[in-house]
Amino acid sequence: MKFLRVLLLLPFFALCLSCNEHQVESDDVLPYVYELFHDKASREYSILDASTEPAPGADICFLGRSEDAYIFAARLLEYDVHDNVDGSPEPDELKDFSGETLSIIDNVLPAAEAYDSLTVESLRISSIKTILAAMDTLTYVSPYDTYGIGKKNSTKVFILGAVEHGLWVEKDARKLFEMSGSSVKLISTINLTLDKLFADKAGKDVRAAVVYRSDNAVPELYRRLFMRKAESLGLKNSSCYLVPSHSDSLLYRVLETYQQTESNHPLDAVLVDDYSLDIEALKLQHAEMLSILNESSLTFGRMLAPDFDIYDCFEETVEALYDILRQNNLFTHNITQPQTLHLSAVSRADESGDSVILIPVTYVQN
Repeated sequence: MKFLRVLLLLPFFALCLSCNEHQVESDDVLPYVYELFHDKASREYSILDASTEPAPGADICFLGRSEDAYIFAARLLEYDVHDNVDGSPEPDELKDFSGETLSIIDNVLPAAEAYDSLTVESLRISSIKTILAAMDTLTYVSPYDTYGIGKKNSTKVFILGAVEHGLWVEKDARKLFEMSGSSVKLISTINLTLDKLFADKAGKDVRAAVVYRSDNAVPELYRRLFMRKAESLGLKNSSCYLVPSHSDSLLYRVLETYQQTESNHPLDAVLVDDYSLDIEALKLQHAEMLSILNESSLTFGRMLAPDFDIYDCFEETVEALYDILRQNNLFTHNITQPQTLHLSAVSRADESGDSVILIPVTYVQN
C-alpha cells in the first residue's frame, strides 16, 4: 500500500475501534525489517550497505511531530553548556552543536483514540522506510522525480521524538542497524528518559507524573510505555499519572492531580515531554515547596519523596546526543553556526512501489 494511501486510511481504522479494544503490544521485530535483507540488489539494501560507518559530516535526524521538531531544533541550535574543545562544562563562543545539521522529518501518526494492529504495523513500516530515506544521500523535487536530483548528507544519529516511537519503532530500528552492521546511533527521547528515571530510583516502585503536550500524542500511550518498563523490572506496584502541560504553577497542579488519585505514597518524579516548558520554573516551584519559609512546604512539600526529581526529555536527549558525538568522534568540527534542514517524507509516485523519498521543505541557517 502506498505511503500516502496508508496515511489517509489510518485515522479511519483508528476511529473504528474503541479505546479499550484491540490494543497491540508486540515484542516481535517487524517482518519488513528482515525482508529488507533478502534482496541484496535492492535500493534499500544498498543504502544500508553504504551507511555502516557514519561520517562526522553526516546529519542528526529528528523524527516526530513537526511542532515538537521545530521547538526541539530551536533549543538545540542555541544549546551551549559544554566547551567544544576539551568538553569542560563552561560556555565558550561557539554553540555546542556548531557545524551540525539537524534534519527534521515529520513522521508520526496523528493523535487517535486507539491503535489496532493495522495502524501500528503501518506506523512501524513507514518509520523504517523514513529512516532508510534519511540514510540516503538523495533528495527529490517531487514524488514524480525518479532519479533524485538533489543531494543531502547521510545520517549519523537518529532521534525518535514521539511516544509512539518508544512503544513500537525503536526496537525495529535497532534491529535494522544490528543486522546491517551499521554504527548509526539511535536515541528514543522518551525511552532514554524513562530508563534514566528507573535507574536513579534503584529498583524501587516508582510513582511518577508525565507532563505531556495537550495537543500531542494519545496520553494513555505514556502510561502503557511506563508500565511496560516498570513490569520488565519487576516493579509492578509502580504507577504513572498523566498531566497536560498547559498551565501556570504546573508543579502545584501536578500535585493536586496526584493527590486526587494517590494519598498513601509521595510522588517520586515528574517526567516532562514538552520541549516548550521552562524546566527552571518547575525547579523553582519545587524549591518553594521545600522551603520552610513557604506555607506550601506543609502541604505540597510533604507530597514529594526525599529523592524527588524532575526529568526533562529535551535535556536528557541533548546530553546523550553530545556524549554520542564526542565519544564516537562524530562532531563535524566545522566552525559554523548549527543549521536545520526540514524534509517531507512522501511515497514515490511511480511503478517502483511504495518506497519513501524525502523532499526538502526549508533550509534555514540560525
